[in-house]
Amino acid sequence: MNFEMTSFHENRGESKEIASGELGAYIEAAESNATETIKREKDGIIKNGKLRKLALWGILTALAIGAPETRAQEKAAVSDSTKIEQSIDQKEQLEKYLRHNEYVADSTVMEIFYQTMDLANAKEGMGAAGGFLKKNFLNTPERLENFEGGLKKLGFSGETVDSLTKIFSSKDVIILNNTLLNNERKFKEVLFHERIHEAMNDLDEKDLDSLKAGYEDVLNHAPIPVNPDSNFGLTEESFLKDKLDPADIGSYGWYTVLATMNWDEFYPYLANGKFVPRVAEEIKRAHPGAYQIFEKMEQTAKVELQK
Repeated sequence: MNFEMTSFHENRGESKEIASGELGAYIEAAESNATETIKREKDGIIKNGKLRKLALWGILTALAIGAPETRAQEKAAVSDSTKIEQSIDQKEQLEKYLRHNEYVADSTVMEIFYQTMDLANAKEGMGAAGGFLKKNFLNTPERLENFEGGLKKLGFSGETVDSLTKIFSSKDVIILNNTLLNNERKFKEVLFHERIHEAMNDLDEKDLDSLKAGYEDVLNHAPIPVNPDSNFGLTEESFLKDKLDPADIGSYGWYTVLATMNWDEFYPYLANGKFVPRVAEEIKRAHPGAYQIFEKMEQTAKVELQK
């Protein structure tokens, strides 16, 4: 479930930039010892190409002359080390897509923020995929105290707590769960989704009204009769229907429900292709002005590597 804070409508103010260097303490505290060790080796000793080749040659030689059971154990160790290093490479590559106001936070930190906000789904083990914070939601002494107290209970240092508090109390920032770094497709999808929210936050009331009119037109289309044997027993379907995601078969109706409850969710999900083609086609036909605004938002939110 995405961590969405966009149902709050506030006037946009000046963005508060946070230097990436302020996250140093947090990154160091959040990474495991094993990962940190591999990272140091990668950035240090093995950074030299010749030494890396020499080390690999030595490992392969040892495997060739060792006992069978020893070779199997060492091969497994080398495989695990390689997987960790590849994981680090992927995370570093994905982080290059982030802009100055976008951050990755540990899932436990996301849960603390969830709980601080008293959201209905702030349950143990349920972290958010990400969110666009259009204002400071830690805007009361009680929320601020609960957030910082929760971080301290997790064992974060005072410096790390200060860095995280500064990020989560900012406005106009996007924060992603670090678990997304393990899945490139989901990482880009969630980042694109949140950037659409950010782009919508930049629009004036006239453009927002145009988008909302296009959405309401689609929402109020008459239901379409269907064969109940092929449509989960239903005799009709909403014009605003979501696609089945092969990676998440249980998602039927999910995007439609979210968009119906909060129209702000419609365009971010539309940008990620979550609805059947007729939805975008109808907006383009009946509300060309709204569709042009939507296309501009897509261009603004495009997920590309930062130079």
